[in-house]
Amino acid sequence: MKSSAEVVGEMIIAGLRSKTKEEREKILSDLYGKVAQMTFPNLHEALVLFFEDVEGEGKWIRYEKHPTPIFTCKKCGWEGGYDELPSEEIPIELPEGEEHPIENPTKLVVYEKCPKCDSEKLKKKHYRHPEAKVVMWGSHFDIGALGDAVIGPIGHRIKGLFRALWFVMTRRVRLSPMTKITLGLKIGKLMM
Repeated sequence: MKSSAEVVGEMIIAGLRSKTKEEREKILSDLYGKVAQMTFPNLHEALVLFFEDVEGEGKWIRYEKHPTPIFTCKKCGWEGGYDELPSEEIPIELPEGEEHPIENPTKLVVYEKCPKCDSEKLKKKHYRHPEAKVVMWGSHFDIGALGDAVIGPIGHRIKGLFRALWFVMTRRVRLSPMTKITLGLKIGKLMM
């Protein structure tokens, strides 16, 4: 089964395939040789996009997913991802008389402590690909909203530009380095 970040990667590829040959070639030529990373803190995954020559496809896109953040125990040296931390499912208590479509709803509680020695002294480091020209943090919806600034009629683009600036100013979407905002907008456009 594909992870959530891999589903986003497949969605981007499907979006490229749905474009005309001319549109697709223009997009891929514009992004050729670039490496971009999208970090989805809500999914605890990073998606790295490589715009390169792919065997049998020519200029195309390839992606990798990586767990993030990576935790290191300061006490015993254990290292692992968010999904390796101890967790438990706790039943959700519904108000008396309220019905729920799920028979016994639960929520997953993850404890940020070492699974080997139970120490709570963990160092957290987000994954960053060494070749990434731009790293974007946010939900896939918020990163995709950046694409509104470069798609559609001028009125839509102006509204999208203000929305993108608002997302960046309020830190719903973070870009690093900020000087690569145009590359961020182009990547956001792929998610539209």
